[in-house]
Amino acid sequence: NYYSGSSRGPSTAMIFMELSNGRVNKLDPATLWWAILGVTDQYMNDEMDESFYEKVVETLMDEAIALSSKTSTELGSSKITQVVEFRFFLLDHWNLYNSMYYSNYVSSQLEIWKDRTSNKLQTLLAKMGIPLGQAEQKYLHMKTKMKITLEDKLLSSEELRDEFNLQKIQMSTFRKERKNGTHISATQCTEICNAMLCLPPAEEEQWTDAFQRASDAVWMSANREQGWDDLLSQKGSNNVVQGAIRLQQAVTHKAFEICQNKDMQKQTVGSFTCSRFVAGRDNQILLHPAALSKLALTVLDLDRKKYEDRKKASGGAKSVSLTHSRWVLGVENEEDTSCLVVGVHASSDLGYKENNRFGRLFKDAVENGVPDCVVESCVQGFSSNVLRITSGKFETFIDWLNHNLAPISN
Repeated sequence: NYYSGSSRGPSTAMIFMELSNGRVNKLDPATLWWAILGVTDQYMNDEMDESFYEKVVETLMDEAIALSSKTSTELGSSKITQVVEFRFFLLDHWNLYNSMYYSNYVSSQLEIWKDRTSNKLQTLLAKMGIPLGQAEQKYLHMKTKMKITLEDKLLSSEELRDEFNLQKIQMSTFRKERKNGTHISATQCTEICNAMLCLPPAEEEQWTDAFQRASDAVWMSANREQGWDDLLSQKGSNNVVQGAIRLQQAVTHKAFEICQNKDMQKQTVGSFTCSRFVAGRDNQILLHPAALSKLALTVLDLDRKKYEDRKKASGGAKSVSLTHSRWVLGVENEEDTSCLVVGVHASSDLGYKENNRFGRLFKDAVENGVPDCVVESCVQGFSSNVLRITSGKFETFIDWLNHNLAPISN
């Protein structure tokens, strides 16, 4: 029923765009771009199912066309266009090999986490006729012939996509095409700005400062493209692209370890799987609620393939359901003796979280308490499925969660 779990409503940015257009008839290009980013963020974080996302994309494109008939969809020297992109990670800012290796979709479909040598990815590249040397250099400098080969092979060869389980290798999205020949991708802009929320604050800064910087970046991507270019070209530790890459690498490596059960911490309890780890020197960034949530979604993506294979082996039997892919992750912070916990629940083939049962239970834990365990709320947007508990009490909290989840798990 309605109260059995938490779910995400329509994008606020989308609602704001509709109000601007419908009530005051003053939809402007920046508001349209923000709506695109808001919807893209929801879809990429599994808060919107694929069929609904496609409908929203059509609506956004209609708004862009309508806006162009009044003025233009141009933002400064750019124009908003609908495109289809590969589900790779920051391809424009990285190289093809790593962009595929660290893509949630590719790594889960190729099951790279089972074989860290990534032989299957190398085999795919070889079958497409793309030399490893080309795939490992920055995509910007990759030979045009190889880029065309990539498009042709993955798009035209259904046999190749079926062999490597890459039937949904592309997604509809938007770009700002610029007159200088470059572009700003909505998906990559979203990845970068989301990563900025997780980057550790400098000395005498708070986490709220990271939120403000991310907010400023979103504003610049719509209104001041030179400022966006300057942000992406910063050197050293302030480079936001490298920050996004480091976050994705930390998340992917830890997700691989969890699925491999490398530290023997993974266990199934009732209708969900849980795992706890201690934040080491190399993954301090995972102590941030948004980063831990990103890790949980990555684990869901990797784990989802197991259910897909089981369903395929059963001949598509309805009894094999993806709704049982539920995970609870805990990360111990040795510095402040606390443990950050997140609970996620998938309910479709792309990991969409329809009703997250953990959301309501986590809220109950904060409001009513858990025996022998201090529980505190952890503000993370509008999500209630992230909280903080006493260090060393993860098992206690898991037992309480399993007992209370049982009545609403079906």
